[in-house]
Amino acid sequence: MPIIHELFRLLLTFAVLFLGVRTEAGAPPPPVVTTTPAEATAAPELSGALAEALRYAPADLRLLQFADWTLLRQYAGDTGSTATDAGDARRLLPRAANGEFFIPTGYASQTAAANRALWGWDFGDLRWESALQLDDGRTAYVMRLADDFPLDALLARFAERGFGQTEVNGALLLSRQLDLSAPWSVDLATFNAAVFPEARVLVHAPSLESVAKVVAAATGESTPAADLPEYQATAAQLGATSAALLGPYALHCAVFDPAAIFAGAELPSADAVQEAFAARFGNTPLGPFMALGVGFALEEGQPVGRIVLAYPDAASAEADLAPRAALATSGKSLLVDEPVSAVLFTVDAAVAVENTVVFTVTPVNNQPGRLFSMFFNRDMGFAGCPAE
Repeated sequence: MPIIHELFRLLLTFAVLFLGVRTEAGAPPPPVVTTTPAEATAAPELSGALAEALRYAPADLRLLQFADWTLLRQYAGDTGSTATDAGDARRLLPRAANGEFFIPTGYASQTAAANRALWGWDFGDLRWESALQLDDGRTAYVMRLADDFPLDALLARFAERGFGQTEVNGALLLSRQLDLSAPWSVDLATFNAAVFPEARVLVHAPSLESVAKVVAAATGESTPAADLPEYQATAAQLGATSAALLGPYALHCAVFDPAAIFAGAELPSADAVQEAFAARFGNTPLGPFMALGVGFALEEGQPVGRIVLAYPDAASAEADLAPRAALATSGKSLLVDEPVSAVLFTVDAAVAVENTVVFTVTPVNNQPGRLFSMFFNRDMGFAGCPAE
């Protein structure tokens, strides 16, 4: 079957390249939302937990996955001290699983029982958490511990278990020879860590090199993502988000895959391929953007999603607003033959704010997990890669 599927993909690619997908002049159908030009709205200042997480992310990261545990606990009705109410906070897990809340990071919640028993912390002790996919494809996990978390006790555990310690610009690098049979071992990431005592940040990664990259970004030895204008703008527009994904456009913009659309069907005609392309990417060439962010927060008890595309300048964002808003509003899914509004979200507002295009959306069935699945599946015609 894989061979047949690949042959089908190649035949469709031939149809696209040689029979042609026409992109006639003219704008796509107008969006049903009102668009606001770039100069009409001022960008918010960059602050908050997501901005803090970006300071630990190297500038060349592939993906940042973020969860604000403080907000998530508030959503669940747990307003007590994070360090003492970790057990109660576990009630978030079934909510995350059924899509009421969605936590795209996963490390702290997936290792909660083991880390609580063996290392004295879990997600109930965190303000926020991020998972960083680095330039080499490896992952590092960054956790902001609560102010009242007993950090000395955690450092004592590292010392008792034979971890070597090196101080680097105020951060403590902690590493030990790999031994998965150790009774305190949780996973590969257990054996490489860093602690920022003043910032109360804990880092773990399967590779010590990955930990060192995070430390370098946080201490200014290398450029952090927080210093790049495209991530500054994206994070500022996402605002006080409870969960988010951010990454560079080159890795996350969507491409046309006719094999996904016509799976199981006979080889379509060139006209059918063109029609499918236009329904998902429009007839107006899309401009280049630099970064993409997706996040959500609760507003008046309802999940509100935000999708942000960051551009080199305000003029580029304003020029790209209308065609991308049309695709977000009335386009089709890249995976199923259904409108975006039926399977992903409906658009409440589409605006250009300085060098960003911002969509405020309501996820279908009020399930924010749909927004993150959309991102991971590249089911985003409105975030299509720019025309070559």
